[in-house]
Amino acid sequence: AMNVATNQVEPVIRSVLLNIASIEVGELPKSSTLSGMLVEMKCLAYDQISEDMSTQDNITLHSDGTSKFGEHYGSYQISTEHGSYSLGLCEMLTGSAEVTLHTFKQIISDLSLVSGKKCGDAIITKIKNTMSDRHIVQKNFSTLLEDYRADVLPSVVQSWSELSQAEQDQLSCLNNFFCGMHVLVGMADTTSSTLLQWESTHFDSPVGAVASVITASKSEAGTVRLVRTTCKAMCRHGSEQSGVYQPFTMFLKSNDITKNPLAPFRGNRFNILFYDAGVVFHLASLIEKFLTEVWQTPNKLLKAVLADIKVPEFLAGCKALGLINKVVTGPLWRVIESKDVSILDMNTHYRRLLDCLNEWSVDASDVVSGEVTLFPDYPPTQDEIFDSLVKPSDLDSTAQEILQVLFTSLLVLVKRLLVDHLPGGVLDNPSQQLVTETKSVPNSNTISERDFAKLDRLLREKPNATTVALEGLVLFSNNKTAEWLHEKSPEDREAIFKRARKIAPEFRDLYKQRRKKLLEDRAKVLRDKQLAVQKALEKKIREKEKLTEEIMLYGLWQNESQVTSALEKLSPTSEKLKALKCQLDFRKKVLEQAGPKEVFFMSRNRRKLTVDEVKTNLLTLISPSHRPISSSPSPFVATQESLVGRRICHRWCESDGSERLYYGKILSIVPGTTDWFNVIYDGEDTVLSLNLFIDIERGDLDFLD
Repeated sequence: AMNVATNQVEPVIRSVLLNIASIEVGELPKSSTLSGMLVEMKCLAYDQISEDMSTQDNITLHSDGTSKFGEHYGSYQISTEHGSYSLGLCEMLTGSAEVTLHTFKQIISDLSLVSGKKCGDAIITKIKNTMSDRHIVQKNFSTLLEDYRADVLPSVVQSWSELSQAEQDQLSCLNNFFCGMHVLVGMADTTSSTLLQWESTHFDSPVGAVASVITASKSEAGTVRLVRTTCKAMCRHGSEQSGVYQPFTMFLKSNDITKNPLAPFRGNRFNILFYDAGVVFHLASLIEKFLTEVWQTPNKLLKAVLADIKVPEFLAGCKALGLINKVVTGPLWRVIESKDVSILDMNTHYRRLLDCLNEWSVDASDVVSGEVTLFPDYPPTQDEIFDSLVKPSDLDSTAQEILQVLFTSLLVLVKRLLVDHLPGGVLDNPSQQLVTETKSVPNSNTISERDFAKLDRLLREKPNATTVALEGLVLFSNNKTAEWLHEKSPEDREAIFKRARKIAPEFRDLYKQRRKKLLEDRAKVLRDKQLAVQKALEKKIREKEKLTEEIMLYGLWQNESQVTSALEKLSPTSEKLKALKCQLDFRKKVLEQAGPKEVFFMSRNRRKLTVDEVKTNLLTLISPSHRPISSSPSPFVATQESLVGRRICHRWCESDGSERLYYGKILSIVPGTTDWFNVIYDGEDTVLSLNLFIDIERGDLDFLD
């Protein structure tokens, strides 16, 4: 808990006692003993949870998942009226709902092991609410949890069979809540996509950095790129290679700005886009001056910043985003984190948000001038950035246009994400029973995010530590178990420590068993994937063999006259369509010819194509003008035309395993392809279509001229 490595504890103790107290000690606990104490910390934390939860009702369960350094982890927390507790932090095979529930059951089993009684099932019955980010996995997990809890209730609740069906249903159902902070995440994502669409209709050609410095990204708006690259270049923890944080910060100080207000994107998930956009607008003139008059050797990153900051529309976008931070997302964040506002109190605030977005989507002029307040008790933060944002400028009309477009999109988002809190939603006009049940529900799921942040730090500091040891550290620290122990009498503390020392070996054995099972399951997943790839490959080979057999009935049509002649010989219409489909499938799956996906279709808008329509598609692929680039071009592609007309010696493997040499001539390239050629062998009348580059690379084909 004091962040000292286990193998350094003994020398630290000896050094402190010797140098400060002049005391020499004998034998001290070794690192193996100390490692075991980390597991005991988890046991102590579970003992605390078991005791504290025995007096609680209507508990809220938090859950979330993430990946760290190639491993997937799940975290679980519980909230009561009086505080929150970390429940578990475990490695998981996948992030599926089934695995999430299975891991939660293991944690409940561990709690029962520590408490020495069926405390785990009792805690399950006390869970009345769930809080998550509403990811599809979390939604499914909540459903599975509700079913699992319904199975447990009859064995825990006294006189269950005597309750009415309505009473049983009421006890069985869970209240599911959406994390308020993830509304901010959704707002940032929606804003980014909406800005991208607005810019695509506003600009006829590339502007800013994409016009001269970098390649355009189809998924990032220019305004967002300006904010991101500026932070990468000029804020702390930005780019080590191309950033200029220190000189830019000194430049700001020379201009009477004592602190660099830019914040890094990394580690700041919520609201960072809106906040930094306002800072970029506030510092825009100084950023441009720094890059043109001070820093004379700009790299590609700085060139991109300079090019984008000269685009008025991007600066107007920054002003719009900065105003959203001051007027909307900033105050909303403060409301969500306020301890004076309950989850059901958020109904009023969310309705107010909806009404304001609806009004401002029509006219955002008062937002541009800073004359609006979303929540009277949480007004916009007044500072120099706010003053810059509301100061009249030539960009105001464009900023207002952008704001109205953004507010329209955010209005749709809010209606979708917060439907439960809005008029007609399941949380609207709550009953007194619902008010009582939800007293433990916080307004966000940030407790899960904080546990993952601690895990990330511990994984970097202690890369060789086991997950069970890291879990013990997180639970012991977050739950303030040391303070809980301090309040116990010496006799009770000794009894608790004795129980933890006794149970810790079982926990270590359980961890080893689960870790072994996890590795076995991962190996099985890998084998299954390999088998699936093999089966897919075999299926593809069989499909190609079948298509090759079919094409031999019709021949590979390589020009318009061949297509027309072959179709005239076929009847009825169904046979013509079958032959055309064979030609298209062979070119797509065997020749692997590229082309618009529509030309390989046999129907359109639920209507079967006619023979002439499918023929036109085939001719499109055969046309000499259609020479697509191969999806996996051969190193010999540059010389393919020079192969036409050359004599070859081709080594073939016969069905009996023997090899035979065939001599022949390359006649032409198969139209519409880059790797396939028409070949005729001496003494044969049939022209074969072959991918010669494969045999050239294998050394099975030699040129005779």
